[in-house]
Amino acid sequence: EERGRPDLWRYWRDLPARDRPENFSALEAEVEDWRRTLPRQISQLKSQARRLVAGALSEIAGEGPVTAETVAVLDASDPDLALDFERHPSEVW
Repeated sequence: EERGRPDLWRYWRDLPARDRPENFSALEAEVEDWRRTLPRQISQLKSQARRLVAGALSEIAGEGPVTAETVAVLDASDPDLALDFERHPSEVW
């Protein structure tokens, strides 16, 4: 398996052009465009997660410092810290 690409994708790429899906080139370009945006999106999601956790810890700690106990309380509460995932707009799929 190529790094990051499933065997099925390689299978379609290796087929003669006449045997590929009609919109294969458009799909391939769309997937590559989406892959190029992933590092930026991952970085943004990590930053957002850090902010959400810091905010939740501050809320639990109140006026006091954030301690290991504060972290344990947050962890035990199994918080739902929703991230804003960015949709990939596409007219191809």
